[in-house]
Amino acid sequence: MNNKVNVLMPKYCESFKCTAEKCQSHCCGGWAIFIDKNTYLKYKKLPDGTELKKKINKYISRNRSGLTSTDNQYAKIAFDEQTGLCPFLDESNLCEFQKQYGESYLCKACANFPRITSFIDGSVDRCLDLSCPEAARLALFSDDALDFINPEMELDQIKKNCTILDFGSKEYADKAQRYFWDIRIGSLQILKDRRFTIEQRLVLIGLLYKRILKLEQDNCTGKIPEEIEGYIKNIDYSVKSMLDDVKPRIDIQLAFALKAFNIKFTDNMKLEAFEEAVEQFELLFKSNGHISSEIMAFDKFEELYNEYLRPYVKQKPYVLENFIINIFFSKTMPFEDDNSIWDSYVNLCAYLALLKIMVVCLTAKYGKLDDELMLKAVFSFSRRYLHNQAFSDVLKEIFFTQGNDSMAYVVSIINN
Repeated sequence: MNNKVNVLMPKYCESFKCTAEKCQSHCCGGWAIFIDKNTYLKYKKLPDGTELKKKINKYISRNRSGLTSTDNQYAKIAFDEQTGLCPFLDESNLCEFQKQYGESYLCKACANFPRITSFIDGSVDRCLDLSCPEAARLALFSDDALDFINPEMELDQIKKNCTILDFGSKEYADKAQRYFWDIRIGSLQILKDRRFTIEQRLVLIGLLYKRILKLEQDNCTGKIPEEIEGYIKNIDYSVKSMLDDVKPRIDIQLAFALKAFNIKFTDNMKLEAFEEAVEQFELLFKSNGHISSEIMAFDKFEELYNEYLRPYVKQKPYVLENFIINIFFSKTMPFEDDNSIWDSYVNLCAYLALLKIMVVCLTAKYGKLDDELMLKAVFSFSRRYLHNQAFSDVLKEIFFTQGNDSMAYVVSIINN
């Protein structure tokens, strides 16, 4: 019996190896770590009286929340209140379960991170989470890192803790999701079209998604593949001059960032680059709890952007491209978490807008922008925002509750 399957994944994934105690950050702190049922039962059977078993009894408890309690989220770890880290790390920041009993005693979440695996309509995807510094380093700084490969892998290696999606089911018979692969492949074609800046590519995708939404509203979803093919075929380079003429709205961008930076996080996660960016943002652009209305503040943002971020992106356009494509692919966009195609699109644009503002703020502190600073910005951003429900709620409030989900508003927050 063949126990292998082809896996679609970005090229950089093949090179990933955990750097363990050498890592500049922790995947073992700052967010909820759930333990699957089988692993929890293993832990309960470990010998009583040992230091490890005492810690298990103290820090691991059943997850009895009706909203999240499943076999994959059967129990949870309480972090050390002082450090915000997993209490099962030893003095060398190595996992005591793995150290004493081997890799088979890691829970599914810990064994898989930063790998993200999805079964979609019978096909298998894999990507890495940019919340991991080593994954982010591999993904960002090569112009072919997000080229896709399709190697064979052992099914047992990938079937744990994965997302299963079936867009071919009756539930999606008359919905855009039925044409997930057409939309996804068309979107990736546009995201990789380097005739345009990454911001312009996102605008082009937004215009395509508006057409797809119209077809869905008119009960004509069967025309989606044809619409995508025709749209991509007719994208003309002359569109670039039109997009170049769109004026940036720094006031809107900074107001958006203020709401994101004002979120009160309840975890103990320490993210140096994030905290430095927020500190610089408040020094440069905030006045009496609001964005400064002084022209000098807007001029300062533009000055920093033009001095550091613009030349960096011009020299290495693939960095922001790789950041966006990795998120798009790993979150099974444009239908992440069962969002609508437009919700997913707006979120993707918001991620790019806020990352750029974070980077600009960091350049104000360091007076430079190199790969190391960009890496810190990306993995700090990813860890702080990409797995945070409070941020998702703020995005919904900004874009949908306040009626700012128009194409014009979305363009205004990403265009520089």
